[in-house]
Amino acid sequence: MVSSAPLCWTGRELILGAPRPEQVRVSVAASVGDTVALQWNWVCDVLDTRQATALRHYTVSQLRVANRALRRPVADLVLR
Repeated sequence: MVSSAPLCWTGRELILGAPRPEQVRVSVAASVGDTVALQWNWVCDVLDTRQATALRHYTVSQLRVANRALRRPVADLVLR
């Protein structure tokens, strides 16, 4: 079981939702309290502090890129 922030659509933008418990499959040696990388419902790797910081940075960065694209007029036409 992990705590995971799901990707959510607000009707206007993509955000990371409130963390929630998620049942996962473990394919690597992980301990309670470890920060892990997930792919679908699989634990792929245990992340060190540097890796977790980089993952947060690039996740937020890509959400900004996606949300900027979603604010373009053509996105509005497609999403309706």
